Amino acid sequence: MMLDVLLLFSRICTAVVGGASQTITGYIGERVDIRCSYDYGYESNSKYFCKGECIYGNRIIMVKSGSPAKDERFSLTDDTTARVFTVTITDLRTEDEGQYWCAVKRSITDVYSEILLLVMLGSFVIIIITAEALVLLLIAVPLIIVAVQMRKKNKGLLSSATVVFNPVIYDQIKDTGRFCNPEDRDTETTVFYSCVS
Repeated sequence: MMLDVLLLFSRICTAVVGGASQTITGYIGERVDIRCSYDYGYESNSKYFCKGECIYGNRIIMVKSGSPAKDERFSLTDDTTARVFTVTITDLRTEDEGQYWCAVKRSITDVYSEILLLVMLGSFVIIIITAEALVLLLIAVPLIIVAVQMRKKNKGLLSSATVVFNPVIYDQIKDTGRFCNPEDRDTETTVFYSCVS
């Protein structure tokens, strides 16, 4: 009797995995369709798409048949003739990447198929990044050219303004600056100085 209870309990906690794991690649901002096939006889059973471990009692169900999804980017359609339900995710984001499970609800144990979703940069995103880089380059090059020309111009002004040290003029500036009186200035020599109060 105890063995029968243990066997029944192990059947309830064990997921039946239908088929090998699939790896699906999608691109940021685009849509991806994930096709989940199921066996004959499950056409009328409820289907759902679960994220993460999908453990009984702690399932993160992204979308299930007959109900609107919590995240409107997810939708589920069931083709009972082909025995395939399709989960569509629109506007893919990097956080959508990860492990998912296609699941068919059964009375005792649900049937699961593992899906690994990879989300990559799409061609549209690469084009935008390339365009932004070109715009920055078009702005930066003229600025660099102007900066180099300004530096050359300023360097030319500084080199032409070089003055040879003259001790006589230095003494005059030193003496005149001490008194800071405009009448004491030498009128024949042009001297620029300032007085600090």
